[in-house]
Amino acid sequence: AMLLNGNGGGGNGATGNGFRTPNRGKKDDHAHPPIHPTKFDQNAFTSLSNNEQRVFEFVVRHFLACCSQNAKGHESKVSINIAGEEFSTTGLIILERNFLDIYVYEKWNGKVIPEFLENQSFTPDVIEMTEGKTSAPELLTEEQLITLMDKNGIGTDATMAQHIETIQDRNYAKKVDRRFVPENLGVALCNAYESMGKTLDKPFLRANMEHQMKQIALGQMNKDAFLNACLAEMKRIFVDVQQNATTLDQAILRFFGAVNQSLSVDIQRSLSQCGQCRSGMTLKGQGRSDGRGASRARRGRGRGRGRGRGRGRGRNGAGDDSSEFRMRFLHCSHCANAHNMNPSQVYDFKVPRGTLTASTHYCPLCNFQVL
Repeated sequence: AMLLNGNGGGGNGATGNGFRTPNRGKKDDHAHPPIHPTKFDQNAFTSLSNNEQRVFEFVVRHFLACCSQNAKGHESKVSINIAGEEFSTTGLIILERNFLDIYVYEKWNGKVIPEFLENQSFTPDVIEMTEGKTSAPELLTEEQLITLMDKNGIGTDATMAQHIETIQDRNYAKKVDRRFVPENLGVALCNAYESMGKTLDKPFLRANMEHQMKQIALGQMNKDAFLNACLAEMKRIFVDVQQNATTLDQAILRFFGAVNQSLSVDIQRSLSQCGQCRSGMTLKGQGRSDGRGASRARRGRGRGRGRGRGRGRGRNGAGDDSSEFRMRFLHCSHCANAHNMNPSQVYDFKVPRGTLTASTHYCPLCNFQVL
């Protein structure tokens, strides 16, 4: 309560005479007890960083709001008939704010409208025709994504953060200004699964698996039966996707293929093996970040390539010197010659920044060597 003095109220909420026993929640993932404040230490609080103070304040406000009275208000709904056209509006008068005075993160704004009686006739002050257009929904924030994950039964309080970090690590999406923006790889995979008639981009598979694991924890399902059924389903999906690998390739190529070879520069030859012919794939670069352009880069590639290849081989990978290019990609010259540079059959894969190292593993779907 001391924390809230002079900083967002207290009013007639939990810090006044409006205390009530909090409602019992409907969900418990048994990961940990509810987070709640235990004791306020002014010295300890002032030693926290600004963000840490905000987190602590949020926890305290949330706890006190749970112990406060509900907000109360009157809502009016009015339906009006004008020349056969139906119009409607709503009005809201807030009588008691209660927990809203403490939990400042939630808004409930009043809207005053005139008082109407049923079957009353009146003359509008003005009738206006305004133009507008629909807009696409905004990209999801992390809070909205967590809400949807919880709604669809994916993850727990302890695992949701890891799931969100995973989709970013795998370059399915990235967070820009607090909103998740789909990456080309994520969109390509969704398109591929949709073309295959699969729902792997939907939450159903994961949600069903987590629901069954909860049943195991409650003693309502046998662990071995679950594992056998889950592995059998995953194997069936894997075989189906493997048999439709061409569909996956085409979806990926729409985003990562069709590279203009004439503007590229060799960075390192035989970095990895092609999944089609097992020949060595060359790592190429395009568009130098220093603005020198492809033509100047090509004129100096003999000297630059020797230096880059020597260092790259020593580390068994493509060195950081290749990061001077705006775009890097793997190219198989054998497939290019065999198919006469047909874009639908030539595999040019754009790769991210950083050092690339060839693994001893090969993708079981496309047979390309893993980097």
